[in-house]
Amino acid sequence: MKVLNKGLLIAVVPLIYQLTFVGLLGAELAQLEYKLERVARSKEIVGQSLELIRTVLEGYYQINLNSEVDGLYDPETTAKSCVEFRSRVKDLATLAETVPEQQVNIAKLSDSSLALTRVLGWAMKEQRQGLAHWQQVDELCYGTVLNRLIELMSTASSIVEAENNHLAFSREIEENKRQLQDLMYVFVPVGFAISLIMGIVYAQSIAAPILRLKQNSLLLSLQQPLMPTLAGDDELSRLDRSLHKVAYSLYESLNQEKALVDNAAETICTINSEGQLRSINKGGKLLLDLSTESLSDCPIFDFIIPEERLLAEEKLQVAANAATPYRFELKLLTKVYGQIDTQWSVLWSPSNKLFFCVITNITEEKTIERLKQDFLEILAGDLRTPLFEIKETLSQITSETEGALSAPVRQDLLQSEKSVQKLLSMVNNLLDFRRLDCGKIELTLTSFAFKPLAQEAATMVQSLAKAKYIDIRIIDRGLSISADREKFLQVLLNLLTNALKFSPAGGKVTLEAKSRKDATVITVKDEGEGVPEDALAKIFEPFEQTERGRQAGGTGLGLAICRMIVEAHSGNIQAEGIDGGKGTLFTVTLPHLT
Repeated sequence: MKVLNKGLLIAVVPLIYQLTFVGLLGAELAQLEYKLERVARSKEIVGQSLELIRTVLEGYYQINLNSEVDGLYDPETTAKSCVEFRSRVKDLATLAETVPEQQVNIAKLSDSSLALTRVLGWAMKEQRQGLAHWQQVDELCYGTVLNRLIELMSTASSIVEAENNHLAFSREIEENKRQLQDLMYVFVPVGFAISLIMGIVYAQSIAAPILRLKQNSLLLSLQQPLMPTLAGDDELSRLDRSLHKVAYSLYESLNQEKALVDNAAETICTINSEGQLRSINKGGKLLLDLSTESLSDCPIFDFIIPEERLLAEEKLQVAANAATPYRFELKLLTKVYGQIDTQWSVLWSPSNKLFFCVITNITEEKTIERLKQDFLEILAGDLRTPLFEIKETLSQITSETEGALSAPVRQDLLQSEKSVQKLLSMVNNLLDFRRLDCGKIELTLTSFAFKPLAQEAATMVQSLAKAKYIDIRIIDRGLSISADREKFLQVLLNLLTNALKFSPAGGKVTLEAKSRKDATVITVKDEGEGVPEDALAKIFEPFEQTERGRQAGGTGLGLAICRMIVEAHSGNIQAEGIDGGKGTLFTVTLPHLT
């Protein structure tokens, strides 16, 4: 049976029992109420009847008492007695009008009362005709009045006798009271017993399944096998089967994840707030040469080189306050591989009070990166010297043979000189980028005027501007900048070169400096076609170029070098398109340095 149906049964059975009890109790109470009302009414009718008899006798006595010596009735006493007779009869008739068995007696009583008052009224009329006349009818009147009085009292006595039968209900009322008490004594305990027994049965019928569910939930939280499923088809049984399905799926997923973690090449582990290992996968055990027995209370700092242990504590403290995984690099000492470079991704779990760490061995990547850097520096250094010599030689030949060579040959020499200069610029950019990318940048901060620096950068790109008839406009407000002058000159030179490269012939490039409350803002604006919206966020990445940038030539490192230098000054650089595709605006923001 379903839990809902069981609950309804528990509610309905006591309810039906209580309704039955209330029905029986109501019937008994209704019958008792009727009898009580009938007894009360009978008592009142008997009282009114006896009061009528008393009034009649008293009235007749008063009439006779107040009569004159000659037998004349006192008119005032007679009239008052007639009014009292009629009033008493009317009250009694009103009281007994709902009693069917008294209607005949009430009718006789009314007739007798009417007849008596008429006789008395006739006697008063006869008395007014004189004493001699009254003496002739006195005997007749006396007998008639007496007969009506007897008839009136006889009818009242009949009413009293009939009502006395109903007064016998008093014994039945006492019997009904005892029956009600017996009913209460039986039904109330039985009803309580039924509710208690059904409640206990219902509680036992759901307590055991709920206890089983609770135990299975606890086993599920401990990742242990669950108890057998409950029999039946009620809601709790279905819930238990669903819990088993969830447990099966969860255990299967956990096993898959455990297999994935154990077989991962990275070291995956958990560390408590004191830096002690709490769990580690197979790859980590192999890397650190750990066994399960030696895992307990094993500080992770023992595997970090001494020079970086304090740094490791600081990094873990930062990771504890970070909302997302925090990444950093450390060097580890291992028995198998010696000193290795590792990259850490750490996430703090406040609920578990543990660091979840993924440690990747990046020794090979670091070695390759260092080899790449060394190779590029060696290659660039070896290329720069001969390229510089070739450029100088071509310049010397061009200047010394001016007028001696034919125009085509001279043009070829100038073009070769430009190509060598371009190659030399690319090599210099590559070397600068590698130094900046490796953090090998040293700033010499000085305060200098912006305008001379801007004019120097404009002079250095003047040949490119003249070739395209582009006007370089410098807007200066007498500002001074606190920065590394040589490095910032390279920023302006790269931005101006980039602007001239993409500006149309006859256009204009504007270089402007403005001061804000907390920073200096320098802008470079061109009138080219503008950078596509989807490329604005990527043009400062190394080797990232738009389609027009690739067509114009270059290494794709100029803007990346600009960003590195500006960020080294704690500033930022960004690019945005000008409305209508009328060019690009580069903005450099430098905070006021102290």
